[in-house]
Amino acid sequence: MAQVKPLRLKSQKSKQKPGIATQNAIAQVLVSSSIFHLDGTYDYLVAETDSESAVAGTLVKVDFSGREMQGYIVGRKEFNPATDSLSKLKFIEGVISSIPILTPELMSLLNDVALRYGSSVLELLPSALPDRSATGERDFAAQRINPISTISESTSSKSLPELFSVTEHLLLSNGERLKISLQLGVGFNVYSAVAELVRLRVKRSHILVVVPDQKDVELLSQVIECVSGEVPLQLGTHQSKSQRYINFLLANLETPHIVLGTRSAVFTNLPAHSTIVILDDLDESMYDKRAPGWNVRDVALLRSSEHSLVFVSHFPSLEIARLADMGWLQVISPQRRKRFKVNCDGGRRSFQQTIHDGLRTGSVLVTTSSPGYITGFLCQKCRNAALCTCGGKLIIGGAHDSPSCSLCSKTHLDWKCSWCGESRIRMLGRGVGRLAHELGKAFPGVQVIASSSSRRVDRKPEGKVLVISTLGCEPEGQYAAAVLLDGEINFNRVDLRSDEMALSRWLRAASLVTDEGEIFLSLESTHPVVQAFTSRNFDSYLNRSLTQRREVRLPPFFRMATIQGEVSEISKVFQFLKVDGRFELLGPVPQDGTISKLIVRVDVAQGQNLADFLLDFRRLRSIKGLTPLTVRIDPYAI
Repeated sequence: MAQVKPLRLKSQKSKQKPGIATQNAIAQVLVSSSIFHLDGTYDYLVAETDSESAVAGTLVKVDFSGREMQGYIVGRKEFNPATDSLSKLKFIEGVISSIPILTPELMSLLNDVALRYGSSVLELLPSALPDRSATGERDFAAQRINPISTISESTSSKSLPELFSVTEHLLLSNGERLKISLQLGVGFNVYSAVAELVRLRVKRSHILVVVPDQKDVELLSQVIECVSGEVPLQLGTHQSKSQRYINFLLANLETPHIVLGTRSAVFTNLPAHSTIVILDDLDESMYDKRAPGWNVRDVALLRSSEHSLVFVSHFPSLEIARLADMGWLQVISPQRRKRFKVNCDGGRRSFQQTIHDGLRTGSVLVTTSSPGYITGFLCQKCRNAALCTCGGKLIIGGAHDSPSCSLCSKTHLDWKCSWCGESRIRMLGRGVGRLAHELGKAFPGVQVIASSSSRRVDRKPEGKVLVISTLGCEPEGQYAAAVLLDGEINFNRVDLRSDEMALSRWLRAASLVTDEGEIFLSLESTHPVVQAFTSRNFDSYLNRSLTQRREVRLPPFFRMATIQGEVSEISKVFQFLKVDGRFELLGPVPQDGTISKLIVRVDVAQGQNLADFLLDFRRLRSIKGLTPLTVRIDPYAI
């Protein structure tokens, strides 16, 4: 019988604790927690093996309440035996990236922005820092990338002296704050104006240019390269993840001469006394749609103590107009306006005549407010609205498409009116596609091009063409005439900024018309916009808008915040704020059956008190575990 061996206990080596760093052994880590009130920094021990790589600004892994999470080191400090306990502090579990991207300068800016918007730095980090790309990081570290700013070999520097010759001394000094109002000046193509500004300043300072969208980045980059001879470093979501991360590292760590990007580029690190140029601060793309809803203009203004600011537009936001009216911004306007004919609704000439005459000498631009083909229709017989079974409005996307629902996208083949059975339709709204179809028939033999957000044409082709475009999607080029349709729709929307945005877009479109060209405005001659175009004086319209805003207690003279959530929760908030009595309340306004919105208003001088209150309010709700509410300060739309 086999002998049974005695049992032996298996020995196991315990995991050795790493030795702590000999200097600055504690890292203060901003942990990426989704819980609003846990937005402070937390102390972790740094192992000696990680001490060189775990510097301020680097991304690390930590154990946070039993969960592995990421965070950024914002500082290091010495271990103090009197206040710090080795048994209670955890070690950093690893350094994910040794490249310090959360710099002290950026952290300071994020704190300022968070303070203004009653927010936390954690809410702003996704805007300021792109997603990490290991591939991009390796390429950056190995220096297998293109130079950050090079002189173009294919183009030579071309100056445009007619733009800024009178006020060039302003553009060459440091610390200035300018508003360049292009309006309808001769030679003031918006891209050439910004490019000339860059050419004048690039020898004296680094330059950051922030623009609304990808089209602006690509077209402006070409013009800057042609005018100044330098290739801007681009930042934007149009790039691949790895290329965007490489360019982000270059922009923040290598300080190129010219950085050109969309909204989030406004957080780019800059050397002292750099220049920040904002193109069209009024554009909706300049407002972040995520909470807390910051905008490029206000972030740039927070950087004005260290950098020069230049706001370039055809028509400014009323916030910028107010600062100019106060003398805080200096205004540069064109010395000579374009000479063009202005026609309008009810006048002697129709917009068809404007198109006909314009096509004799060049191309014609027609703008409309509606994308798509047919944006709504009625039954031709009984005039009842064409609706889907879900209640949504029916639209027609193309010339050969069947009606489909704007809500559920259900296609209605062989549509017939549910009331009378008629199949003929009566159009309520024509989109850019339908308008292009109709004008193509009206002007046979002319090439017709449609441009909209879904199919945008960036540049007008050579030759005489008829371009039909939605506002904001006009192909760049020179036109003999422009027809600006849907005036009543554009200037009578209920949005807070509808009039500002409509006039800005009309001026941008009209600026593409050549000197001595013709513009048709789809408004009556008595409308203030028509009078401003006719007199070439938009300052009176601007002053009138500011006066109206002050009288009705709206931005830019008042700061407003919206609080949105379930009806019962908003009702409790309303009662609490009503008893508090410090702020003016509007609402609650029902949004649908379960959601409502409360609007809080305060004089601009007391705006920080509102932001501070909302920050404490959100922290308290988070600590109590209450349902989060959507809070926005200074939103684009109320």
